[in-house]
Amino acid sequence: MGRVCESKRLKAWRNANENAKLFPVLFGQPSAKIVPADQKSTADSNQRLKVGVVLSGGQAPGGHNVISGLLDKTKGSTLYGFRGGPAGIMKCKYVGGFDMICSGRDKIETPEQFKQAQETAMKLDLDGLVVIGGDDH
Repeated sequence: MGRVCESKRLKAWRNANENAKLFPVLFGQPSAKIVPADQKSTADSNQRLKVGVVLSGGQAPGGHNVISGLLDKTKGSTLYGFRGGPAGIMKCKYVGGFDMICSGRDKIETPEQFKQAQETAMKLDLDGLVVIGGDDH
């Protein structure tokens, strides 16, 4: 099991004062990193991970940036893109690398759907799953 550790505080490259006014709750907050429970807080670990990513609830602004960031920060790791939104997780439909994965309006709500998603995560031996978009609570 992993744990979340705090990393360096992020700074704006330009317009720091304007960004601080626009995003008062977020600006200047530390970034977070998930590390194995037995690993000390090292912000630049070279650990190879298996991470799934899914677009949910339609096209999410910044979704491409999240996927690009995952690719940049997980070099040497395996990135699985689940095709067609949450249904791709339940049906274990995925592509590797930076292929187009499409979004979907399906939801993972029932015990059977959670079981299907869990089976996919276990089959692929995922270390994490990133869901981009979706605003259901």
